[in-house]
Amino acid sequence: MTVPNRRDLLIPIVNALRELGGNGSPREILQIVVRLMKLPDEVVQMSAKPLNTRLSFAQSYLKKCGYVTNPKHGLWSLTTKGMESEIDPGEIMEAVGQR
Repeated sequence: MTVPNRRDLLIPIVNALRELGGNGSPREILQIVVRLMKLPDEVVQMSAKPLNTRLSFAQSYLKKCGYVTNPKHGLWSLTTKGMESEIDPGEIMEAVGQR
């Protein structure tokens, strides 16, 4: 198994934040995303930096599209849109200029 791409991380990030009650640290989000995506330990351990980088990019894409905010360093929060809307990864990737 390979490291998930940014697009594949979008829905798990939102679901992780929903599971956390709407707010979470990058570490908390990562732990839940790993569980939700059933990523094997060897992928997580061998790919920690690429996984964290892709997670950060995906979070910034969600922020740009209004699904999450980053009210302070080390905290991500769902917006009302993020709590109530279905996430369309294709639409988000197009909005941020990624395909």
